[in-house]
Amino acid sequence: MTTERSRSGVSYADLLTNKNFGIIILVSVSATIGTLLPPALPGLATGLGVSEGTIGYVITVYKLPSILIIPVAAAVADIYGRRTVLLPSLILFGGAGTIMFFAQSFSTLLFLAVVLGTGAAAIYPLTVTLLGDFFEGRQNSAGQGIRVGMIGLGMIFVPVATGYLAEIRWNYPFILFLFVFPVVGIVHLSLSEPLPNKIDERTLRSAVTEYAWTIRKKISEPSLAILVFGGFTRGFTRYALVIFVPLFAVSTLEASLFQVGLLLSIPGAVYVVASPFSGELLNWFKRKQVLFASFFVSGFALFLLPFVNNLFVLAILILCHTAGDAVLDPVMKGTVTSLTDNEHRAGIVNTLYVLKRIGQTTAPAVLGFILATFNYSIVFASSAVFVGIYLLLFAFLFSDTVLS
Repeated sequence: MTTERSRSGVSYADLLTNKNFGIIILVSVSATIGTLLPPALPGLATGLGVSEGTIGYVITVYKLPSILIIPVAAAVADIYGRRTVLLPSLILFGGAGTIMFFAQSFSTLLFLAVVLGTGAAAIYPLTVTLLGDFFEGRQNSAGQGIRVGMIGLGMIFVPVATGYLAEIRWNYPFILFLFVFPVVGIVHLSLSEPLPNKIDERTLRSAVTEYAWTIRKKISEPSLAILVFGGFTRGFTRYALVIFVPLFAVSTLEASLFQVGLLLSIPGAVYVVASPFSGELLNWFKRKQVLFASFFVSGFALFLLPFVNNLFVLAILILCHTAGDAVLDPVMKGTVTSLTDNEHRAGIVNTLYVLKRIGQTTAPAVLGFILATFNYSIVFASSAVFVGIYLLLFAFLFSDTVLS
C-alpha cells in the first residue's frame, strides 16, 4: 500500500491527481443516487395511495438493514479487503434501485427498499475508510472534505432531477440508479486494494474474536466514544430535516414537488462550497472548537424551523443547517479515522455509521409519532433539544490531546 503523508499541511494537487482518490470520489457521488428517496416521498405517497405518516417507512426499511450489515461488512473489509465488500455492495445497490422503477404496490416498494438498503449500507463507510487507508493527518481531513463536497454535487442534481421526474410519473426517479453500473466496472478494473489478506495461520473464528474485542476496547475511549455517538445524533436530527421538511413544505407551505426538489438541492450546493475547506479550518482552530461550533449551527437552525411561514425562510434555514453539517461531517470522520489503525479502521468507521443509521431508522418512527400526536413545530424543536444535550456531553468528554 502506498500512503500519501501530509503532516505539516494539505496538498490538494496530490489528492486530485491520485487515481484511487478519484475512484473513491466517483463511488461516493454514485451513492448519492440513494438520496432521491426523501424528495420522492410526496410523489410516492400520491402514486401508491399512502398517507404522509406511513410513507416515511420507506426510509426506515431502507436504513434498517445497515444496522446489521455494516458491522459484518466492516469485519470482512478489515480481514479480507475493501474491494471484497465494495463491489457486491455497488451491484446490489444499483440493481435493487433500478428494479424499484417497476414496483406497483407499497409492499413491493418496501421490500425493494430493504434490498436497496442492504447494498447501500457499506458504500459510504468504505469510502471514508479508504481515504483513511491512503491518506493521513490533514491530508485525510482535506480528502474527507472534498469527498463531502463532491457528494454535495450529487445532492444538487439528484433532488432536482427527482422532483422533475416525479412530476412526470412517481416512479421515474428510479431510472437514475442505472448510472451506478459504469462505476462498478471502474472499481473492478482500477481501484487498488490497500490491505493485504490478514488471514494466515489463524482461524477465522479466532481472528473475528480478537477483532471484536479490540474494537470494543478502542471505542471505550471517551473522545472516540462521543464522536461515534455523534453519528447517532447527526443521523437522527438530520432526518428530521430530510424527511419532514419535504412533507412540511408540501402540506403546510403548499410547495410543489419541483420546489421540494429545489429545497433539497440546497444542501448539495453548500457541501460543494464549504466541505472541501474543512481541513483548512483545522489550521486556525482546534478540532474541538470546529466540531462544537458546526454542530451548534446545525442544531440552532432546527430550533428556528417551527417559526417558518414561507419557502424563502425555509430555504435560508436549510442553508444554515447544512453549513454546519458540511464542516461537521468531514472533520468528525477525519478525526475518527485518525484515532484508529489500519487493521481496525473499517470497524470503527462502520460503528460510527451503524449508530448514524440507527438514528436515521428511528427518526421516522419517533418523529412520525410526535407529528401524529402534536405538529411539525414540536418535531423540529425536539430535534434541536437533542442536539443541545449531545453538545453538553461532547464539551465534557472530547479532548484534543488524544490526537497529540
